[in-house]
Amino acid sequence: MNIFLKIAKDNLLKARRVKNADQRAISKRNEYAVTVVICSACAVECHTNVLISLALFRKKTAKGRKQLGLLIKRHLKVSIRDKLNDVSSICSIPKNLKKHLRDLFQERNRVIHAAPEYSEARYIPDEMFKEGEVADVQSFMESLPTRPSLALLSFPLDYTDIAEKAFKTASDYIAQTSPEEYFRHLA
Repeated sequence: MNIFLKIAKDNLLKARRVKNADQRAISKRNEYAVTVVICSACAVECHTNVLISLALFRKKTAKGRKQLGLLIKRHLKVSIRDKLNDVSSICSIPKNLKKHLRDLFQERNRVIHAAPEYSEARYIPDEMFKEGEVADVQSFMESLPTRPSLALLSFPLDYTDIAEKAFKTASDYIAQTSPEEYFRHLA
């Protein structure tokens, strides 16, 4: 089994075992789930790189392998989208799996390339706290001052569903694009 897929599977099992709903448990479960998403994406990319590199074995001479090896080395630096397109031009990948792969890498990028987002947050200064009801909530909210705010990455309360989908996507892709299948279509 691909080492990244194994790490994803182990962390998915850990995430499933966390049952408590307190903040620490939710945080721990999401830590496991984030690891599943990242490792699932790594498993797909690693597997894809291996498939693309398999073309080396079709060359008969050392010189041909060396030339192709240099080309492949450069090609492995392109985007995962381009690499997946190359593999799908050789192996049949169902449309829904392609969509799930796009979703997986979009989520991976959201996590890996997280950057704070700026906003102006409304707040209630201490001097505005008073007893009683506010007659017009909308006007009250609009009258509140704002201050700058930065928000980093946010996760749903239970990120495990996304992790489950990520792991299934990686597993399905690896199962449907085995090296044997790839070689068979290269011939």
